[in-house]
Amino acid sequence: MTDPNAQPERLPPATPAELEALWAQPPLDVSEESPTFRIRDVFERPGTGTYCFGKVLTGGFRLGQEVVLEGRAGYAHARIQRIGFGPDLVERAAAGQYVTIELVRLRHRAMALDLQDGSHVYGI
Repeated sequence: MTDPNAQPERLPPATPAELEALWAQPPLDVSEESPTFRIRDVFERPGTGTYCFGKVLTGGFRLGQEVVLEGRAGYAHARIQRIGFGPDLVERAAAGQYVTIELVRLRHRAMALDLQDGSHVYGI
């Protein structure tokens, strides 16, 4: 993972096109049985990805898994690139674990989704 003390770069505000592209309703591939991750902190590093720290509430997550992010402004798809458990990189995270996940292929910046403490990531 990256240096936890490094300050993330500030990104420009979301564009109207990014905001329009967000989904107003949850995608059909998310259900009550979907693995759930509650975000405690989120930041972006231009050129790498979006990083979310939080707790796996139900189910489990694995490298390469497709996920849906739920922010206050809408929903977006992404894929898990890395999972960090403390100082170690792991292949899976199970319910009850606090981990950091690096997300890639996120079509909209975290700022546009308005991700914050309490937002969720759902496995699909």
